[in-house]
Amino acid sequence: MTQGCFTIILNNKNQILLGKRQDLPLWDLPGGRLEENEEFIDCAIREALEETGYKIIIDDKIGTYYRNRVHDIQHIYIGHIIGGKAILSDETKALKWFDDLPLNMVLNRRRQIKDFRNNKRHIETTLIF
Repeated sequence: MTQGCFTIILNNKNQILLGKRQDLPLWDLPGGRLEENEEFIDCAIREALEETGYKIIIDDKIGTYYRNRVHDIQHIYIGHIIGGKAILSDETKALKWFDDLPLNMVLNRRRQIKDFRNNKRHIETTLIF
C-alpha cells in the first residue's frame, strides 16, 4: 500500500496553487509519496517545498482518501506559504494560481478540492478509482 500527502496551498486571494506535471500534461496539487518513518504533515511540507520552492505551514486536514483498487491512500491538507519563492523542479513544469480549476487535472483532485470548498474536514472516504 502506497501513501501520499498533498496540500491545497492558498494565497491571500483564496486562489489554489497547482503545478503542471513534467510526466503528464495534467495539473496537480503539490505532493507526493510518503517516505519511510516520515510523518504525514512532514511529507506534505517537504513535497510542497521540493515541487514549488515554497515553505508552507499546514492549517488543517481535509481528509484521507482510500483508493483500494490501486492500493493507495492520499492524505489531503490545507496550507499557506510562510517563505521561499516559486521554483520549477524535475517534477513540475509550471506553477499557477487558480480561481477556477483547469480541465486537465489529476484524477480525484476536483473531488478533494470540492470537499475543501464545502468545508469538509478530517473525512475518511473510499474513492472508486
